[in-house]
Amino acid sequence: MAPLNSKPETQPRVAIRDGLLHFNGRAVVPFGGEVQYFRNRDPHGDPERTHEIWQETLDRMAAAGMNHVTTYIPWDWHEEEEGKFRWDGDRDLDKFLALAYARGFIVGLKPGPFITAEWPRGFGSFGAVPSWFRKRHPGALARTSAGRAWTFDPLGGRDQTQPRYDAPEFLAATKKWFSALAPLIRRYVVERPCVAILQLDNETNLWWTDLAHVEVAGGYEERQEHCRRYLADLKWFWHELGIEEGDVLFTTNDSPFAIPGRHNVLTDGPRKSSVALLALDVYPKGIPQPLSDAPTDQPFQAPFFARLFECHSKRDFLYAAEIQAMHLKHLLGLTAQCDPRVTGQLLAQLLGSGLKGGSLYVMREGLNGDGTLYGPAAPIAIHGDATARWDVVAKFARFVARHGMELARSPHESRVAVVTHRSHAADPGDRGRVWSIEGPGAFAWLRFAGYDPAVLDLDDVEASALERFAAIVCVRPDLLPPEARIKLEAAAAGGSTLVELASGEDPRPWGPLLAGSLDGLIGLPSEIAVCSLPGASGPLRVHGARRRIAEGGEVFLRGPDGEALGADQHNDWGRTIRIGASFTSDYDRPSFYDIGESELRMRRDFAHALLGVEPGLMAEAPRVEAWRRGRYAFLVNHGSNVATRVDGFGPCRCAFTGERRDPARVVIPELGWAVLRAD
Repeated sequence: MAPLNSKPETQPRVAIRDGLLHFNGRAVVPFGGEVQYFRNRDPHGDPERTHEIWQETLDRMAAAGMNHVTTYIPWDWHEEEEGKFRWDGDRDLDKFLALAYARGFIVGLKPGPFITAEWPRGFGSFGAVPSWFRKRHPGALARTSAGRAWTFDPLGGRDQTQPRYDAPEFLAATKKWFSALAPLIRRYVVERPCVAILQLDNETNLWWTDLAHVEVAGGYEERQEHCRRYLADLKWFWHELGIEEGDVLFTTNDSPFAIPGRHNVLTDGPRKSSVALLALDVYPKGIPQPLSDAPTDQPFQAPFFARLFECHSKRDFLYAAEIQAMHLKHLLGLTAQCDPRVTGQLLAQLLGSGLKGGSLYVMREGLNGDGTLYGPAAPIAIHGDATARWDVVAKFARFVARHGMELARSPHESRVAVVTHRSHAADPGDRGRVWSIEGPGAFAWLRFAGYDPAVLDLDDVEASALERFAAIVCVRPDLLPPEARIKLEAAAAGGSTLVELASGEDPRPWGPLLAGSLDGLIGLPSEIAVCSLPGASGPLRVHGARRRIAEGGEVFLRGPDGEALGADQHNDWGRTIRIGASFTSDYDRPSFYDIGESELRMRRDFAHALLGVEPGLMAEAPRVEAWRRGRYAFLVNHGSNVATRVDGFGPCRCAFTGERRDPARVVIPELGWAVLRAD
């Protein structure tokens, strides 16, 4: 068999075929982590020690079975003064790539120009566009509606002003930066082939506020097109420099979360996917919660958006550019602490939801440009010791090395779908919340009920794609454009049951991210409705504003005042179940961990009675998320130690150890996980 980094003879060196990444003639599942050569350096500037740090880190990753390494390339790290580039010592990118090539790594490079990456000083700094450029070209800077240069520092620091995507001076300087990099990258594309992925900048949706685009005329559509044109410009620069699609896989990436108190221009999957493969960045623990011990902010961000981004890719290939593997430091020393067990939950959710390649962010603690610590609690500590997180990621690395290809070839099958629409990403207000909180909440409700739903963007699928689903759940259908409504009505006419969750808004900007312990005070309010469905009769907790459903059909849910909140109605186009209150809003928030087990059981019974669809794989324990992909059963425990029965799965073994397991009693530790493989 040819080595992984040998040269292919005829076909494109990098391609996605049959839903798999093919690299140098072989199908691969790239799995590893981010090793930032510019941060993983000797604090005293010793180049030999810096190179040893790189080598030690890569050796440890390779020994664990990882085959993938990624890194940003900061423009200002290499061109501190205009026209004077440095490639020596801790800036020796050639040396770093040579080490990766020698160990057979599949490499992903992210040369910006912005990169973001909390560089160079950690939180509050916004990337690698050199200060000399921003000082020399003030007319290229993004500006507020008042005409002042916008700063991305939450404290207003003027050194974090940044250029507009479309500023001619900025694009010209970016092309010069790429021109300086291109010969080196070409060397590791052609002569020593290990570079497989080239990312077009970073998280271009997430500028922390839409005010960064105030000079773009119009609203959401125009601003998303502004981002798409920028990415297309970057890809064209690489084309002019001799690096084409097929030489590398071009990617773009986004983080799918809203920021409390800010209006974000969130990602437009169909539009970005027209330029490059849309990759996912997932950070379920991103906001400090000093008054809560909730393990995550958004427990179901990862599986929901994994399914949605897979829908957008059109190539049946899901890649995660950043998978949270560290704490996130914020303003005033506040830190969002990500438990190592959450990393295991996250990897189980992603791999079981279709992930076919990904990079843990970051693999090793390092130093910011000012010498402060970056990436606290990463798998490898700054001095090289393994942390508790290393045990988790190494375990999954061995799992992927052994089972990754079979898992990647396993199709996802479901008779239930959650649908959304790209316009839901258009913050402010309800739309962004529906996209980032309510959609994942509806997904979690169905997954706990044994349905493991598909996630589809109604703007990005044909009406015929909906016909295979027995039930389709839509959150806030009133926000859908007419053409999306027509697709849903056509599916209902074809025999699908349409479930419309018509409420769920919470007008308080901090409400979605407050801990459950505060829900009754300033967070998420709730009231008790009464359900009368056979098999699911009794109290059901609902959240947010209630919307009265017009009397008609069979009313099965009534509010505290006796008003109709849920009815099973038959229209000219088919069966529609309308619910005017949200009972899923608290799944994708910290308050999820405060939901009682009896309430979770009631919601599961409610799903079965409401949809009338036979569930698939399901755990008896109400806090265990369980689903199936091919021969594999994934279980994630969101509570304390538990022994649970797994329905819908036969004789099996632990996929990590090969030991036999009895699906009638699977023991999972607190915040733990299990992966079973059918015999």
